[in-house]
Amino acid sequence: MYIKRTLIARIGPMDEAAFPKGYGEENDFCQRAERAGYRNLIAGNVLVRHERSASFGEVRRNALGALGMTVLRERYPDYEARIGETLFSFDRRVLDYRVRRTYADADGAYALHPPRPRLLLAANGSDEAAEKLLATLEPRQEGFLLRREGNWVNLYRMIAGTLVFERSTPVGRDVRAVADVEERLREWLLEYAIESVHLRGSAASDGWLAGLATALEIPVA
Repeated sequence: MYIKRTLIARIGPMDEAAFPKGYGEENDFCQRAERAGYRNLIAGNVLVRHERSASFGEVRRNALGALGMTVLRERYPDYEARIGETLFSFDRRVLDYRVRRTYADADGAYALHPPRPRLLLAANGSDEAAEKLLATLEPRQEGFLLRREGNWVNLYRMIAGTLVFERSTPVGRDVRAVADVEERLREWLLEYAIESVHLRGSAASDGWLAGLATALEIPVA
């Protein structure tokens, strides 16, 4: 975390009394800064190596974390909801994915399978060429296929030339059912950090998925 001396002079230091052993004091500091008119930003071009639980051990870390969260909830009732909006936002998920891709060559977890740009292909269930296209693109892009099959909208991931089932949501006919499908599609676009959407067949002609993707600032072709 990077801050300037002027910020400390304006809002004061971290609250040692409320967080005597740590875990939560920096969160509280950032909330106070925000209330004073500052912004909290994630620096996606900075790498910080961190050894988890090295200071206190996992058991004590969990206990201190619980105590710190109690204080944060009392001081900032909307804290978790607002933090969740950032952590699970499209921008945050894509940033996380791109950072992992940037350091793929140095990180053992991704050395064998470095991250690739994520593409969602939406096509009709009868479009056999869609699967072949994703298989062709697989060396360069991580492909996902979205298609309606009967009364379900199914999401697949292309792995080693084979479509692997990921998620599904039922298709209804009333307004509420349509809203539910839209919500699931938004969640999938965010959760899988889809970076581009390609539409074929009815998915391209009705413009429904294109509108959802555009609202999230995901490129559509």
